[in-house]
Order: sequence, then C-alpha cells, then structure tokens
Amino acid sequence: MRSFLLFASFAALSLGGATTSSAQEITLVREAPAVQGRAVELIIRSEIMGRDYRIEVTPPHRGPVFPGQKASVVYALDGGWGVAGPAGVLLGGGGAMSPAYIVAVGYPVGQRNSREADLLPRPVVRRDGSTAQGGRSELFTRFLIEELKPFIEARYPVDPQRSILFGHSLGGIFTAHVLADQPSAFAGYLIASPSVWADPTIPERLRTASAGQDRLVFVAYGEREDDYMVEGGRAVSAALESRGDHVRTEVFPGAYHITYYPAVMGAALPFLLPRQAPLEFPTAIELPASTLAGFAGRYLIGGAVPVDLAVAGKGIVATVPGGGRLELSPRSSTGFFSPDLDVRADFGDGGRTMTLYVNGDRIDAARLP
Repeated sequence: MRSFLLFASFAALSLGGATTSSAQEITLVREAPAVQGRAVELIIRSEIMGRDYRIEVTPPHRGPVFPGQKASVVYALDGGWGVAGPAGVLLGGGGAMSPAYIVAVGYPVGQRNSREADLLPRPVVRRDGSTAQGGRSELFTRFLIEELKPFIEARYPVDPQRSILFGHSLGGIFTAHVLADQPSAFAGYLIASPSVWADPTIPERLRTASAGQDRLVFVAYGEREDDYMVEGGRAVSAALESRGDHVRTEVFPGAYHITYYPAVMGAALPFLLPRQAPLEFPTAIELPASTLAGFAGRYLIGGAVPVDLAVAGKGIVATVPGGGRLELSPRSSTGFFSPDLDVRADFGDGGRTMTLYVNGDRIDAARLP
C-alpha cells in the first residue's frame, strides 16, 4: 500500500500543471471506474467525428514512479475486445515488456456502433454480397491523431515516442492504412489479421511508401483462418519485409480469426515495446548504520521534485513531502532496490549524487546542500 501511495503522489506531481489545451476539441462527457481492475472508462465527444466514443484506460501494474518518467502506450481498436487492458497489465507487470497504458477505443453502450464506417475508407461489398458502409476512416484517423492522442498525453504520463497502434481484422487494415499514410503518428504498429479483401491496394501502398521504414511492425494471423484472410496477412507481411521495415510476422498454429487475439499481445508487445533493462530483484545485504546514514538527505529528482531519504531499519526509505514512502533495501555498498517495484538507486560521489532506474528508465538526482 505504501508503494502504491508513493506511486500516486509521484504521478500526481509529474502531471501537475498538465492541461488539455492541445486536445480542446474533445469533451469529456463522463468518467467512471471500468469493470476491469484499475481501469477507468471515459465517454468522450469527438468534434471531428460528431459522436461519442468509449475509451477505457488501463494503467500499467508498475507505472511511472518518479517525476518526469513516462510509460509506453498502446491504442487498441475495437475496444481491445475486452482483453487488451488486462493482458497489458500482466505483460508489463511480469517484466515481459515496457510497462504501458492500454487505451481501448470503442463505442458507448446504447449508442450506434460505427465500426465499419470508421475503419474503412469507402463502402465495400462483403464476400456474402452485402455492403459494408465505409467512408469515414480518414476522419477517424484524424480523431485518433489530432484529438485522442493529445487528450491522453495531457491526462496521463505517456510517452508519444513509445506509442503503438493495434488493430485486428478491419482494425488491422485500418492500422495498415495509418502506417502507409501517416507512419510517424505512432512508433510501432500491430497489424493482426488485416482484412485486405476490403482494400486490395494496401500491400502495394505499403511496399512503395517512402516514409515509415523505421517503424516497428508486427504482423499476425491465424493458421486456420479462411484462405483469403491468410493470403491477406501474407501479402501485408511480404510488402513490409520487402522494403526493410523492422518487421516480425507470426502465424498462430491452429488458430482461427479471433481465437489467437489474447495471445498476440504476448507475442507482439515485447517486440514492439521492449524493456529498457532486464527485470531483476537481487538479494538484500546488510550494511552498517553509519554507511546507511551517508545516503540520508534531501535529493532533487529529475531536477524538479525534492525527495527525502532517511535510514529505516536495515535500509533507507524515500519520502515525497506530503506523499507516500518507498522502502529501499541495500544490494551493495552503494546500490539499493525496492522489494515491491522495479526501482533501483545507485549512489555516487560519496552520496552526493543518485541515479535511479525505474522500469528500466534512468533518472538522475543530486543531494541538496
């Protein structure tokens, strides 16, 4: 609980002064706890789309702890099918990937679902002869990039340079469109079972696109999907690999169109959002009280927020003024770690400097006179 309080206080400090001026087109209609764990449900009004969207934000298990530190973020279309948020928490908390906020984009209960219109650039005829009423994907792309991303970046400590767009099926072909047309909008792309039947031009557009070849891309599909879906996945993968993208493709054995969805995150996100450093929790050692006392004092973290360090039992405790406490145990004569969170502290220059490693990210600090 104390670790969580410290997390909350640091997160609040790091978000202090944040505004939604860059996302002023979005109106927050309603906010409430979501069904899933610690997630929050936001109903927002998009001026670009002229309608409401249901946004479920799931924070990482081990999220930003110190001021200025930011987490990765995954934008999952189709509401993440209800599993993207919990999967992200498990993967980040278990050390398989960089901790990330999962932002699931869907539709409010009781309001029309405009999925096909949002994800397709034009109406298309389905294989059964019916028509999918596409035509708003360009506007939906603008909603994601111009409204939703700035809104999330102003509200949560997320790093736009570590943002992923994740789409499956129609969401997969939409994600491929964004990669082809505006690749710099996201750092990486997860394209699952892309519905190339809805736009057969996308493989060639990906192959000949002049930009975006530095993006990380993961392509996936199920082995037992319909032949035309498998062919579409192969075509997208071949187009990307031919131009030298940082691409990985995985075919899920025995899987149908949707059955591999929970597993694809475990395969893709460690590739798209690798940890900055391996997760490890060393064994605590004992240090003389006089050695511990040499690290006590007030430090300025990230050049912004003071944190007090004091001897506590066999270790030291970090306290944010007016906030919580984080216990740190010694692992060497100058190094400490948290038994609860992915936090390490290394002291130098006789305790006058401190280097923090939080979820693999480095933050420098100096002791105040």
